[in-house]
Amino acid sequence: MDEKVKYINELFKYLTQNNDTKEYQTFFALLEKIKHNPSLLEYYGEEFVEYMIDLLPRIEDKYDQASLIETIIECLDIYTFTHLVKTTSRKSLINICYV
Repeated sequence: MDEKVKYINELFKYLTQNNDTKEYQTFFALLEKIKHNPSLLEYYGEEFVEYMIDLLPRIEDKYDQASLIETIIECLDIYTFTHLVKTTSRKSLINICYV
């Protein structure tokens, strides 16, 4: 993985550490643009998709949940579901089904 991508993914994790913060709001503002840009979704890679799946159960706001789900669905055009299943924990995938 490119070092820059690694740093960006770490930044995303930092921004989403706590709900109800400006950092958290910043992440979801960025996500609104990122999710409609397939080249960026591909650039951020599988780790980004895995993090979105892992993040989903922690999100309380239904609009933020919807935004995450939309992003994950957009990634299905890039990464096959089979590939995501292999790289993502079973628990995280089950959580998507219950949101």
